[in-house]
Amino acid sequence: MIKRVLGIALVAAMGVACTEKRGDNNPVKPLPDGGGKHYVKSIDMYVGDPTVSGDLEYIGESIEFTLDEKSRIVNTRGVEYLDGQVVDVFADIKFEYNDNNNEVVIKADYYGESLIARCELNDRGAVTCARYEGIDDFEMVEERFEYNDEGELQTYVLSIGGREYYRFNYAWEDGNLARVYFADGTLVNECTYTDEPNPYNIDMSYSYYITMPVLFELTLIHDGFLGKTNRSMLTSCVDYGWGEERWDVSHKFDENGLVEYSYDGDVVLKYECF
Repeated sequence: MIKRVLGIALVAAMGVACTEKRGDNNPVKPLPDGGGKHYVKSIDMYVGDPTVSGDLEYIGESIEFTLDEKSRIVNTRGVEYLDGQVVDVFADIKFEYNDNNNEVVIKADYYGESLIARCELNDRGAVTCARYEGIDDFEMVEERFEYNDEGELQTYVLSIGGREYYRFNYAWEDGNLARVYFADGTLVNECTYTDEPNPYNIDMSYSYYITMPVLFELTLIHDGFLGKTNRSMLTSCVDYGWGEERWDVSHKFDENGLVEYSYDGDVVLKYECF
């Protein structure tokens, strides 16, 4: 198996769905002050019982986002703080777009590991092909993605050395990715979501899927790079592929539809917006 740049434990700790509101068919990406969407500035991690007032303790780790003038994410950082001062940047991911917005180069550093993905984009801004540099154990690592007419991810193929390594197919329901299958039709993942739409511009629910691409672990977030983001926020995911395992995530929404916190039974996540 390819050495993943970002550990599953880190991604799972941050693994809540953050998706934008959208119409029935086409994604809508207004400016940050457009009124319908809230652009995430940072996700802060706490421990404790979120149902008990005053019980939460900030653990000193945050994921921070930088946007450009087109509201595209150009930098994602995993930052560790001590007494309000940065003591470590454990993830630093940069996105370099070309003038035609049909290519992006993603450069990631994580605890001394470095990886570059050169990605081709379709006219919706979704990656159709990603080729990797910096994976020492393999030559010519490539991922390909196919989407339906609504922009939803349908098929993902990983190839190593020009030979197909594995393939997954995806099934959607009510605007959310509900199930993932092996190429032979065997069910691998099955997930459920909130009734409420997510008011944010990113989608991190894919971090709970064992069958997600290397590209997702490279970017930490999903802001349209893998087609349509999920309409709602993840509440559960069951993995059947490598021994049954289940993850549950709860969310508390305020009267304005924003999320006061998300909780996966271990880490509490809070969102700060621009």
